[in-house]
Amino acid sequence: MMKGFLDFILSDSPDAQLLRDMFIFKVVPMLNPDGVIVGNYRCSLSGRDLNRNYRSMLKDSYPCIWHTRAMIKRLVIEREVLLYCDFHGHSRKNNVFMYGCNNKGHPESRLQERVFPLMLSKNAPDKFFFKGCKFKVQKSKEGTGRIVMWRHGISNSYTMESTFGGSTLGDRKGTHFTTNDLKSMGHHFCDTLLDYCDPDSTKVKVCLSELQTIVQEEIKEKLKQLGRDVDSDVNLSDISLSDIES
Repeated sequence: MMKGFLDFILSDSPDAQLLRDMFIFKVVPMLNPDGVIVGNYRCSLSGRDLNRNYRSMLKDSYPCIWHTRAMIKRLVIEREVLLYCDFHGHSRKNNVFMYGCNNKGHPESRLQERVFPLMLSKNAPDKFFFKGCKFKVQKSKEGTGRIVMWRHGISNSYTMESTFGGSTLGDRKGTHFTTNDLKSMGHHFCDTLLDYCDPDSTKVKVCLSELQTIVQEEIKEKLKQLGRDVDSDVNLSDISLSDIES
């Protein structure tokens, strides 16, 4: 996915040129090469899971994490940061999906963090599964990059997870992902950035309207599972979205 992203953003495509004109991209390479070289895919050579230690102040123990976090803290002070995203692999679930952070404390930005993933699902419908996305900020995940960066003020803070397997979607159902499939997700990520930042906000508004319907249906289904009636007095907007995500 990272190679597909880099190949596109460095290309001669007019869209790539537009993105380079609009944004400064900070591309952080693999943070645990010492672990990968000995066969790990999640941990460093010392056996530490780096994506649970973004809050650590131990510079000598987690130098890659320390410097990445310091760079982003400087950026947030200097300019607006539109989006942060880790690219990860997932060993159990199918498809490509995202973990994000629910901005429940800011009613004016309700559902906004879900717009980018929904747009991405529309650009890659046979690979990206929006219903597989989760936006709950769990205590056990407080040390992840997406939550730490979100707490630094980046509302669009994600982990994009790609399966080690394949797709359950559309014509690709039951097939294994190839390296070209994964590289295409890097390209789709860039396409979605352009859609998200289009001066014509029609696509964003359509997605927000669709998300409102999706979330209301999810809440109704959850209440039904709990044996609670949904009547006209229930204000679905007052129910925490985190409460409906397991």
